[in-house]
Amino acid sequence: MRQLPVLVLVVAALGVFYLAFFSGEDSTQPGPVGPQLTTSEGSGVSTVQDEPPTELQKPSNSGGLAEVPAAVDRLTVETPHAILANSISGRVVAGGKGVKGATVTLTKFGRMASLFGPVSGNQREEDRVKETDKNGEFVFRNVETYTELSLIAKHPELGRKEEGNLQIAEGEAREGLVITLGDGVRLHGRVNDTSGNPISGASLLLGMANLGSISDDGSPDTLSTTSTPDGSYEFASVGNGNYSMTVQAEGFGRVTIQQMNVTGQAAVQRDVILDVAYMIGGTVLSEDGRPLAKATVQAFSMTNRAETTRSAVETNAAGEFLFSDVSEGVYTLMFIAEGFKNEREPRVETGEMGLNKTMTPLPQIRGRVVDGLGEPVANFTVLLRNPVQGTETTMAMPDTAKNVKNSKDGAFALSCPNHGTFVVEAKDDKHAPSFSEPFEIVYGQELTGVVVQLSEGGILRGRVVDAKGEGIRGARIKTHDTEYSDDPFWRSLPAFPSEATEKEVRTNASGDFEITGLSAATYQVDVRHAKFAQTIKTGVVIVDGDMVELPEIQLAAGATISGTVHGPSGAGLSGAMVQLQLEGGAQDFQVNLTTRTDAQGRYTFSHVPSGSYHIHAQRRGSDNPFQGSLDLQKTKKRISVNEGDSYVQEFNISN
Repeated sequence: MRQLPVLVLVVAALGVFYLAFFSGEDSTQPGPVGPQLTTSEGSGVSTVQDEPPTELQKPSNSGGLAEVPAAVDRLTVETPHAILANSISGRVVAGGKGVKGATVTLTKFGRMASLFGPVSGNQREEDRVKETDKNGEFVFRNVETYTELSLIAKHPELGRKEEGNLQIAEGEAREGLVITLGDGVRLHGRVNDTSGNPISGASLLLGMANLGSISDDGSPDTLSTTSTPDGSYEFASVGNGNYSMTVQAEGFGRVTIQQMNVTGQAAVQRDVILDVAYMIGGTVLSEDGRPLAKATVQAFSMTNRAETTRSAVETNAAGEFLFSDVSEGVYTLMFIAEGFKNEREPRVETGEMGLNKTMTPLPQIRGRVVDGLGEPVANFTVLLRNPVQGTETTMAMPDTAKNVKNSKDGAFALSCPNHGTFVVEAKDDKHAPSFSEPFEIVYGQELTGVVVQLSEGGILRGRVVDAKGEGIRGARIKTHDTEYSDDPFWRSLPAFPSEATEKEVRTNASGDFEITGLSAATYQVDVRHAKFAQTIKTGVVIVDGDMVELPEIQLAAGATISGTVHGPSGAGLSGAMVQLQLEGGAQDFQVNLTTRTDAQGRYTFSHVPSGSYHIHAQRRGSDNPFQGSLDLQKTKKRISVNEGDSYVQEFNISN
């Protein structure tokens, strides 16, 4: 991988994300067209009742709509998930016995994913949940191939436990996982007012803290309770971890207690004092004085590093808002409305009831999506992209996508998150993602005449074979940008400078595959199969209207690495994590494999590509936050493997 270019592009990606979402002079709210727009019946798009828009000036060399090359003959290929035998099974135990009725959640958004930002309830909609049987056993079948899964086990009478860094390979049956639950920690205390009087009926939400913020209230990991008449509250069994707790009661200001670190088994007492609620109110208006209904107003205040107040309300039909649950203090207000630039009002004191905030409309873009013959497309998705300075590529703007259905003339309308230079991307089920010409737009402007012509895109063909040259059926072929890296950091990026199309197919009975509708870009082609070592082809250039035939892709059986992780007593360590990383520079792609030991401390890596690796082991979570890093340093070893060979690597972890 070319590390410097990747770093530059990542910085660019995070920069666009910052400009699109955070406060400041150019801070804006991406989203669909706002309240000043009305929907035309049957068109599926919005129209403006405003001054005449600015017409897009076509480039002098545009020459009208381009002719799109005809598609080549199609191959018969497998559906993306025609063969999916992956499974994860194990047992939840406590005190050496199976736990009946524990809930086990399989998720992509465990603790590792949350390191790069808060995880919302919406992101957890794809979670899968099982309940353990009388022996404490559970099984998940047809699990998607993924590199960073987590299992979260909970029981009402026991502490929460997460086992992360689970990697599931093609066709793998991961068995023998053991999740050990402890008694958990009793978190308790009292909720009082500033005079020491108990507050009954206070609502308390306890969530995992992510980058200093509480998990979304919709997260399945959020716990809730209510204070009793004497003001006391209790979370009977809390797993070890870092938490935030939000407390609110009618007539009192809301408080969020940050960074509550629960460790060990001793009970934790945390009393909460709520101040009498104060008010902040006002009106949100457009530049022409119209009240803005359904605008979101957020209030933020930090009393100290340990406690904050955060609240949000929505404006009524008259554009009025009222906070009635904030403690006395000075707040920053954030105003968000569809179709308008985000606005901020700093240093607003409680008691302020006449605040008027005027919001600036976002630039508006209107255009059409047509096919290769110039005919309108009825159903499609459009979004905005930013040209990346110094490159020939663009980057998708977060949360600007808009679905259009049953449009008679292919018309669309979008709001720009800020002023600048943009490109509109359009895509549907029959064509490759396609792009408009770049255009510039400023605040308050409406630009029309943007045309996106959908093309067939490029086609990628190839054949996957074994060492004997025989076709391999059911191999998974997936396309990414050529710089893609399958890790949590990459997946957490809100956007990345690339126009590559991500698609997935399976090889047919002869080992052949075909991927259609690829945008013009440079690709990485990831090839995996349950019985072979993974291989990745980079630098594959796709041109619109052309077909690329890859040289025959031969998959190797790979090597096997196995062993046992021994603890300080010499016994095998259950649930220890073993990581295998290809040495940098050895290939033009990365190999990062992770597994966990079974109940006897044994582990196995199958179908490992030939090469030199670093391998290390780490015991499962402990009370010492530095223990994992120490284990990795002490156990790190170098191992070289060759095709078809088997290797044994033992680990001894001492205190």
